[in-house]
Amino acid sequence: MMKKTNEVTTILLSHPIDINLQDFILNGKFDYIKIGQTKEWITTNFPDPDSINNMGHNLFIWTYGNIEFHFNADRLFLIWCDNFHSFSAGQNIRLDKWIFEDTQHLTLQSMTDILHRHKVDFSVTHQPKWQTTVIQITKSHVELFFGPSASQQEPPAYSFHGFGLKK
Repeated sequence: MMKKTNEVTTILLSHPIDINLQDFILNGKFDYIKIGQTKEWITTNFPDPDSINNMGHNLFIWTYGNIEFHFNADRLFLIWCDNFHSFSAGQNIRLDKWIFEDTQHLTLQSMTDILHRHKVDFSVTHQPKWQTTVIQITKSHVELFFGPSASQQEPPAYSFHGFGLKK
């Protein structure tokens, strides 16, 4: 089924699309979405977002559950997620969460162990000013963000805070 809004034709899907977060993290694949695509292309080829937020200054955030698509003017420049309390991708995306099923116990150490087991090339950058450590996956360019956990553990374990893919 197709609908036409503001001279842009969108496809109404009869079933949700499947997104595998392992494929996204390791290979950068989020269905056919790529950084730099236009809103029009995404509207025509991907499910409608759950919400569209105009942030002003020509910046927009489309949300699919907890996953955000950030646009500057007409172009996608960031896929982001930092809310894992009730992690979902909305009603139009069926999400295979992979290791993100239970992020409360996902630490910097456990993530590096997982990446080593999968033979993934990555780099680690420490940003002391922001109390953040970032793992960047070489092949996909996806970044995984870790910060001090709320526990009183010494030394503090760095827990998972979010992931993103940017231009």
